[in-house]
Amino acid sequence: MKNQSATESAVAKFPLILLAGGKSSRMGQPKGLVSVEGEPWILHQLQSFRDAGGTRAVVVLGYDSEAYFSAIPEFLKACQQWTELSEVPGLEVGVCENNLPEFGPFSSIQAGILRLGWSALLEPRERGVFILPVDCPAASPSTWQRLSETFLGSTIDCCLPELPGGRGGHPVLISQALANRTVTLDPATPESRLDQVIRELRPERLTRVSVEDPRVGMNLNTPEDWLQLRAVL
Repeated sequence: MKNQSATESAVAKFPLILLAGGKSSRMGQPKGLVSVEGEPWILHQLQSFRDAGGTRAVVVLGYDSEAYFSAIPEFLKACQQWTELSEVPGLEVGVCENNLPEFGPFSSIQAGILRLGWSALLEPRERGVFILPVDCPAASPSTWQRLSETFLGSTIDCCLPELPGGRGGHPVLISQALANRTVTLDPATPESRLDQVIRELRPERLTRVSVEDPRVGMNLNTPEDWLQLRAVL
């Protein structure tokens, strides 16, 4: 899959919103800037999406935006225009800052959707967007592909991976229609959470795809979690 061109991959039909706006208080440093194999973790995440066939991604920053701009200067350019990063060739990246990071990941999702713009994307029936927190390792290429293929040509609003035993995970793929509804919600209200928005969908608008991909269920919150990450890279 890594050598498959983006034009041949269903994943290329959908952009990614990569959420990196949190405080990372348990880590003591921005999670996306943790050094993994000699480079910032956030670049590994973007490269993994590119390897799966992705062609466009939005990075949403928040509390630690200045640290990201210092570590990855190309992010500043990507705030103004879509930019192909030198470290991740073939992937157009846009960056935005969440001005309301105190309201958590949901407000970052809203900022990312607004940064995307939809005018230059795909035919309406194919429009959708992947959402992935920076502290959830990007899935294997086959998982991205299966989610994309399941979504294409369907009438669903959400497609998400499911591990054996019924546990869900990331990335989540939502329709443009659901994304647009998400933007209209007040991020300050307790019910403004992506999982809550998904739970409110009618059953026929939601599909779960069974996968055996340990990355799907991982969360990198503590130094110990990062040590376990090496086993799946």
